[in-house]
Amino acid sequence: MAAVCPGPVETPFIAAMGSDVRQTAIFRRTLSIDQVVRACLAALEGSSPTRVVGWRNRLAAQSSRFSPRALTARIGAVLLRPR
Repeated sequence: MAAVCPGPVETPFIAAMGSDVRQTAIFRRTLSIDQVVRACLAALEGSSPTRVVGWRNRLAAQSSRFSPRALTARIGAVLLRPR
């Protein structure tokens, strides 16, 4: 069993959220479904129970471990704010 954390994936769900969502830093760059499937298969074959897909997502996931909560919250707000 593996838990996969892909972040934003290019699916009809993102399109259904409207064009405004593409103006946020998080949804400007999405992963393809193929990238996520490959990561899922690698996670099932590997020894780690979790897999964060994409270097940006890995960086974001790990950076919150080392930064103050207030800074992490501020960065999250910036990433979700439309341009």
